[in-house]
Amino acid sequence: MLFRSETPVALAAPSLLTQYGVQSGSSSSALVAFSQSGAGPDIVALTREARAAGALTVAVTNSPDSELAAAAAHLIDLGAGPEEAVAATKTYVAELVAVVLIASGAARALGRGGEWLSTIEGIPAEMSAALRETDAWIAAAYPDSAVQAMHRADRVLVATRGFQYPNALEFALKLRETTGVFADGFSAADLLHGPIASANSETPTVIIETDPITSPSLAPIGDRLRERGVPLLRISSSGT
Repeated sequence: MLFRSETPVALAAPSLLTQYGVQSGSSSSALVAFSQSGAGPDIVALTREARAAGALTVAVTNSPDSELAAAAAHLIDLGAGPEEAVAATKTYVAELVAVVLIASGAARALGRGGEWLSTIEGIPAEMSAALRETDAWIAAAYPDSAVQAMHRADRVLVATRGFQYPNALEFALKLRETTGVFADGFSAADLLHGPIASANSETPTVIIETDPITSPSLAPIGDRLRERGVPLLRISSSGT
């Protein structure tokens, strides 16, 4: 992944350090570590190693008194409050907002930006509106055959593309944690190359189509899944 500044950005695999002893931090790198509890030993070890190597280290956590917070040079306290559910939904949503704020700060520092920067202040109102509308959405969605199929199924697929891919993975994780159903998230492109063989009339699929840039590319996956008789639930921001 590249920012527009051409700075390479990638996921860090803590196991490279904790299992293989490979140190990857350096004075020319930065590490942003995300953790709800801030207690995961692998991510704490990776952050300590990176900081010792001179890297800029930032902990994004809902636990400001955690080991991770102490290991990093800088702390972003999510302040989401105690997680009372199995799925740490509040923390995840707060992490997404933190990512937007970090990215906007980086863009401003580089003299870059765009129209999306002006939307940040509207996020709280948008989230409040979404919460108010949740019950009505659920009531309207329940008669949908795909939603009913999800209630009966023991497998569910979630597919999308682009920046929504992490949300597809998180959606699948939340389904597993809260219902016990086996759910898996995919890039739609990857799903078409092999895993689609597991899709059938007994495997409901959720397609996230909220990114106007990638939504057109999701049409073929929807067509292929319909051909296989797959119950589809589309999450769209277009209202269609």
